[in-house]
Amino acid sequence: MNGTDVSNGFRLDSSPDNPIEVQIGSGQASGNVAVTVVNNKMEPVGNVMVAMVPNGRGAYKYAWADMSGNVRFTDVAPGDYKLYAWEDVELYAWQSPDFMRDFVSRGKQVHLESGGSSAAQVTVIPYAPKN
Repeated sequence: MNGTDVSNGFRLDSSPDNPIEVQIGSGQASGNVAVTVVNNKMEPVGNVMVAMVPNGRGAYKYAWADMSGNVRFTDVAPGDYKLYAWEDVELYAWQSPDFMRDFVSRGKQVHLESGGSSAAQVTVIPYAPKN
């Protein structure tokens, strides 16, 4: 907007004097992240939810691990993320800061360069019913 990057948001209080130019994409190539989920005995754990939580800007992603504990996230924007795996979790719960407060130290940090790939091993968070 008037040559200013407004990707973090902007506010219009009236009609703009000049046209607003919209550029889709960041100009950086997306990448891939391969994840292996294991338990405390370092054994693969399948059929669990894996969430990719951005540190700052970025999109949340999630997928189910296959029976061998493997997940591949594709089309991931460059940046820093934390990976989490749960035996049981409510869908999208990881997008709530209140929910994540108990798990922040359990995530696996991963960094992705433009067009790059990364791999990580994540320990599954066991199901613990609330009383």
